[in-house]
Amino acid sequence: MGINGNRLAYIIGNDSYQNLKTLEGAVNDACLMKKTLEDCDFTAYQFNNLPYKDFLSKVNDFKSKCMENKVCLFYYAGHGFEYEGNNYLCPIDAKKDKIQKSNINISNMVNDLSKNRDFVCIVILDCCRNIYGKVRGAFEINPIVANFKNEGGIYIAYSTASGKYAEEIDGNGVYTKLLCKHISGSSKPIEQIFKDVRKEMIEICVKKNIEKQISWEYTSLVNDFYFRESIAKEDVSSIAEKMIKEAYTYEKMVEYVKQYCSKQALKDAGKVLLNVLNTIDYYMEQGEMDK
Repeated sequence: MGINGNRLAYIIGNDSYQNLKTLEGAVNDACLMKKTLEDCDFTAYQFNNLPYKDFLSKVNDFKSKCMENKVCLFYYAGHGFEYEGNNYLCPIDAKKDKIQKSNINISNMVNDLSKNRDFVCIVILDCCRNIYGKVRGAFEINPIVANFKNEGGIYIAYSTASGKYAEEIDGNGVYTKLLCKHISGSSKPIEQIFKDVRKEMIEICVKKNIEKQISWEYTSLVNDFYFRESIAKEDVSSIAEKMIKEAYTYEKMVEYVKQYCSKQALKDAGKVLLNVLNTIDYYMEQGEMDK
């Protein structure tokens, strides 16, 4: 059964680095992600170009508010790296000679959140990539790698494989743009959403004859999760066809839709039923089921 309830998202985009290479698409990515998540009933907060103190404050706020919500999402676009087994995100005032004291240890945040809580925490890191020749990998150490220690309920997504860069087109990262597209246009479970993004991203790389960008995910989710708690058009058609062929009574239609919505974690069974009935009416008028 899918997770319902309050949905919280913290979104950070850092472009204007003081001591590192500046970036040109992280804030754009953050803006696009905020709009996408708000359309999926998230309460989304966006923060741009955060220095260390502000960045740490927002991370602590997020951790605190996660205790009040059933679904929490943290999205970051900017510089990031791995050092001594921990994952760090770079504030705009990060310094190369103060690796641990001027950067945000995101591993600690994820580990703190995963304490056998019955909720979903999604972490999306769009860190190491090449934008007009400027790489989202702040230091010549290592790129972001998976080394989180969690006990369930966590979904961590990376825009590209370890040690690889990511492409940017028309002011947005290919990964974030595709991810927002698939989130907006599908009611598939989270795992399938990210698989579809990876597949299309590889196709784009092949078409443009550039190095393949392969996104990665690591998950310990126990429950199903859907960004959009709505029914796909193809599912409506399938249900309508089944009801026509099996001559469902209205009462049986209502019960079937209720059970379907419960299984798929859809809130508005009445709206789904209306869509199905409208589709049945259309089929009957067109005589499509007799063909």
